[in-house]
Amino acid sequence: MQAGIVACLPLRTDPAVRSHSIRFDPAECGVQEFSLFWQPHNDTMMLKYRRDRGTERPEMADPSIGPTLMHFDRTAFGDQFLTVVAAAMPLVGCCFYRVEDGRHVVDHRLSGLSPYWLNRYYHRFWRFDPLHPERVDQAGIRLRSVTRETARRDAGAPEYFEQFLVPQNTVHQTELYFHAGSRIVAGASLLRSERNGPFTSDNLTFLDRLVGFVEDSVLTDEDETSGLDIPGLTPREREIANLVGAAMCNKDICRRLDIELPTVKTHISRILVKAGVRNRAELMKKLHGRG
Repeated sequence: MQAGIVACLPLRTDPAVRSHSIRFDPAECGVQEFSLFWQPHNDTMMLKYRRDRGTERPEMADPSIGPTLMHFDRTAFGDQFLTVVAAAMPLVGCCFYRVEDGRHVVDHRLSGLSPYWLNRYYHRFWRFDPLHPERVDQAGIRLRSVTRETARRDAGAPEYFEQFLVPQNTVHQTELYFHAGSRIVAGASLLRSERNGPFTSDNLTFLDRLVGFVEDSVLTDEDETSGLDIPGLTPREREIANLVGAAMCNKDICRRLDIELPTVKTHISRILVKAGVRNRAELMKKLHGRG
């Protein structure tokens, strides 16, 4: 994860609060013991779980590292959260993202998924995604799922299911929504294959409690600090604008998003027009609230 990305998650860092912890029932997460501890004074999360005759094993971004500590910062939280979920239940892939203004989905972090499908999502399928945060109309809702049966009842959802989920062999999807106060500030897509089977009621209970723990203990209800207020941007343009605001050059944006240089230049040209600025320097000022 690149450092310095603007509009990062509002993590709680109050030094007066020493720690928060949560334990889960084995039925909920499929392991004998699963405990999570958040220490806001030093941005540290500890994760422990037991399986296979009670043998304790830490789960980290790199499982070869010995300690049971996972050090977080505002830009790495998504990757680490996916590690936590993958430790608790079988998934074929998952994706963490930030949400701006309660509806703009940006900065996807993939685990087990091909960037090809993320590009397909940006190009077309986000418009039909029944679980997109923009379509969440229930205040405080933490998770929703889509299946072939539920997709039939949503306009546009059958296309999303049959042409996007089915070709990836990810026919079971549950979406998580993280709130800071009344705002959705982040989300996660959890995907399973037909072989994995649907998410069970115990899985959903675990996920609901986990999201609640993150909301209550990790996130804070601070105003978002992004200076990005440009109407009419597509999700991909909004993501690229964020990366420009983080002072990333075009080549770094290409590598980060796995797209070609001419594509990045085209997006930036459109962003300049929509932002009403003449060049990259003026765009930077506008992104940071100085223009």
